[in-house]
Amino acid sequence: MKMKKTILILLAILISFTLMLGLFLGTQALRKCDIEEDLVCYNDELKRYDFEEGASLVVEVDNVEYGLALETLWNTTYPEHTNRFKTLLMVEEGSKDIQYVSAHEAALQYDQLYALIDFEFNRPDQISSELNVEGKRFLAYTGEGFVFLTNKTKLEELGYPWVDANNNYLHDEFESFEKMFAQSETLSQSPNSLVLALNDRFSFYPYLTASGWHLFEDYSSFEPGFEKEEFLNALMFIERLSNVNWEQSDSNLAEDYVWDYPLVMANDQFVFSQASNFMYLNEWDSKHASEWVVSVFPKAEESSMEPLRPLLHDIKGYVLNKDVQYPSFAHEVMSFLSSVDALQAYVDTHADIPLANLDLLNEIEFKNERSKQFAYAYQASISEPLIAIQDYPQHLAFALYYDIDVMEVIRRLWNKELTPSEAQIELAILSDQWVNAHSKLFEGKIDVKSE
Repeated sequence: MKMKKTILILLAILISFTLMLGLFLGTQALRKCDIEEDLVCYNDELKRYDFEEGASLVVEVDNVEYGLALETLWNTTYPEHTNRFKTLLMVEEGSKDIQYVSAHEAALQYDQLYALIDFEFNRPDQISSELNVEGKRFLAYTGEGFVFLTNKTKLEELGYPWVDANNNYLHDEFESFEKMFAQSETLSQSPNSLVLALNDRFSFYPYLTASGWHLFEDYSSFEPGFEKEEFLNALMFIERLSNVNWEQSDSNLAEDYVWDYPLVMANDQFVFSQASNFMYLNEWDSKHASEWVVSVFPKAEESSMEPLRPLLHDIKGYVLNKDVQYPSFAHEVMSFLSSVDALQAYVDTHADIPLANLDLLNEIEFKNERSKQFAYAYQASISEPLIAIQDYPQHLAFALYYDIDVMEVIRRLWNKELTPSEAQIELAILSDQWVNAHSKLFEGKIDVKSE
């Protein structure tokens, strides 16, 4: 009887606690946001963040035309607050609340950046994702990297009239390398059916992602990831690539596949290749009657869930200083900078390729079709990992990819001197050696300042 009474008392206490908790949460839900107490408040009626009394901000820009376009756009969008928004060139002295920096600079300043919570940047999630895991800190705006390049005219000459029903700028018959393997005999009738550089780490990176693998995808400098099954599958895919004589050379050895991307464009001698926006692609294309098309990379297999993913580098974008005086107003300015109109102002005043998600890109008017193709291709790109070396936080762990001789192992795999499993073991050992050498267990035996 006594136990029964105790249980009833405990149950009554639990019910009372639950009711009080529900009442508290309900009150909090109905409570109006207080900008002085909560610091950041979104106004549902105005569909924007509230502005603190006297709030104003200075935004850093990289050219005069863009700064003027942004100020004009702000004054049009917020006509009652025209004196609150100013821009300042990067080269000009003065305090800048919102800075325009590279992703690498943002990574080194990470602890000094304001983290925007419950905020959407309208950018692909895989772009500088490390900076936005715990609150949004980096609004990517532009970058450079490789894209897939199809010689539409050469392909049609081989008997493949251009068909692109899904409007992704890839020929529907060649949306996977599996399809290329199946058609390799026909493709080989043209010189350089697929251009590869087995002596260049950066341009070859997409082929390492054939099974969805990415370097440092677990966000730990101690875990590059070479031991994963997905990486082994990528090596098996590369072995399959090596079974086709893409350049129609006598030996089809790795030594035949060198940096020829500008040369094949200059000679208009390729079916499939790749290019970056620093390669004067438009200038080369204009010299030939052939039509070239830029796109995402194909998938490895028809059943693959995603295409091969090239790296983006030199990514630049906006960050908000942690000690910003007006955080609620700053949220609205960052929302303004992430809008389609602000990005349009950037596109109108720059030759650089913008970074944005698909919904935003569909609303942008590009200066030319090629810039549009690049922007859509970058949808599938990934950024260089921004993971810092744990024991040396001022240095990025991605240095591993350049320090260990990845391509020497890949070339031996191509030449049948190694099996995919043997190649994986070699690269895993090399990466482990690098990680060990860059830990404080070996402090004094290495010079990380040289990186």
